[in-house]
Amino acid sequence: MNVDDLENDEFLSIPIKFEKWIIDGDFNKIHETLVSKHKFPCKEFNIFEDELLNSMRLNIANNLETVYRQLPIENLRILLFLKEISQVHEFVENFNWKLVNGVVYFEKQNKTVLDETNQIDEINDEKSIIRNSLIYATEMERII
Repeated sequence: MNVDDLENDEFLSIPIKFEKWIIDGDFNKIHETLVSKHKFPCKEFNIFEDELLNSMRLNIANNLETVYRQLPIENLRILLFLKEISQVHEFVENFNWKLVNGVVYFEKQNKTVLDETNQIDEINDEKSIIRNSLIYATEMERII
């Protein structure tokens, strides 16, 4: 079988689509497919529905925790594809996040306190990157 045949196969097309959507981070398509009561070619596919949704939510939660310091609880509910606020409360408890006045405060898992020398090294690294970028831009201008 070639790739096109695999992608068009009744049984393989759905896992292939899910894998592509996961790689692309397009969790919305996965969620829409799962909740639309899509008729899968065999009943065994339905066994993995909850597992896939939970895995997707964990992935999203880890990313949110990295990107945001805080988020309104309603926004968190929408981003995690949860139906009820009570489900969000459960999620917040499981991740040891703080909920204050309708806002979820994310606790970073790997908090590290930088000492002054590390901060200085980071500043020097940033200056070095900027300096190298300017040198590179100057050289590119000479070539053009």
